[in-house]
Amino acid sequence: PLFVIGADYNLRDPAGRKALGADMAQLPDKPVLIVVDTLARAMKGGDENSAQDMGALNDAVSALIAATGACVLLVHHSGKNKASGARGSSALLGAIDTELQVDDRQIVSRKQRDVELGPDLGFRLVPVAVGIDDDGDEVLSCYVEAATTMSDRTSGLRGNGRLVWDALCEVEDNKPLDSQAWQMRCLEFLPEKETARRKAFYKAKAALIRRGLVEQLPDGNYQRRLE
Repeated sequence: PLFVIGADYNLRDPAGRKALGADMAQLPDKPVLIVVDTLARAMKGGDENSAQDMGALNDAVSALIAATGACVLLVHHSGKNKASGARGSSALLGAIDTELQVDDRQIVSRKQRDVELGPDLGFRLVPVAVGIDDDGDEVLSCYVEAATTMSDRTSGLRGNGRLVWDALCEVEDNKPLDSQAWQMRCLEFLPEKETARRKAFYKAKAALIRRGLVEQLPDGNYQRRLE
């Protein structure tokens, strides 16, 4: 069963938490997943960059978990620089157990408390008609479908990730390469300074391995996955 409550609750404030609790008490069973969409709306004007305001929201989430035993999922947005992760105070990242970034048809595990990070997951959005409007036109939405083909896995590659991948694809007969030989094929576009070059290469390589595009062989060399 799915229940949607369209009200706004200021979860930083005891009154807002009480109002949410009263509405949830009307449900026939305790929820197993509570989705807060979005975090900013649940703060009701609070400062995302304030550790105090974010801490108050974290306390509200902890209280929800304690009262219901449910998983609480916060929908949040990144800043202008997506590489920097979620907007606002680092108090949020410190409190959460799991951080998943959804971008460019990929679900990327950015943080996982006490468990190894999982591989990136590709998906596609499939249009589906959900109704007819007053003019007789179809009203469309989408459902999510897993994308597991090689082309789907590579569709979101950008920047150094794409270039490092392309360099490996140019190896004749998919011959395994050690890390140094692979890096040497990328000198044209990687930073000139050795420390920065090594960091950029290893970051791109790690992302390719997480996506399941590259595997490390028992002898330590690397090779493209062909399936």
